[in-house]
Amino acid sequence: MEFAMFSAARALAVLLLLLPFSPAVAQDPQVTPTQAITPVPLESEASDYDEVLRVALRVDADLLAWLARRVQCDHFAGEDRYDQERSDEIDGHLERLRCAALDSEELELRKALSEEPDALGLIDYAKAGFSG
Repeated sequence: MEFAMFSAARALAVLLLLLPFSPAVAQDPQVTPTQAITPVPLESEASDYDEVLRVALRVDADLLAWLARRVQCDHFAGEDRYDQERSDEIDGHLERLRCAALDSEELELRKALSEEPDALGLIDYAKAGFSG
């Protein structure tokens, strides 16, 4: 599989954006995003959704969980802190997602997946904000 074409990875990014807020994760913080996947595609989204799942099933579970957190951490880090209540809410999300640990976990993933160029490509793609 070649991740030079990132249309599937972009779709995966959308899936990853939603996983940390899925009902299973919200009810039990010990549930990982990969355990929370419950496929219910709309008919019009089925082919894109199927492609996302095909990609997701080939991605290391630890990497998939890290990617999900990376998307969410990037999202909340870019949120406007327009008042103290909103700032506290954002800080709570960043803490719950363990955003401060992402860099050290990335190093561990790179080491563990050093022989998997597709996985390393996904890490690089995530660090670039899922663009490029």
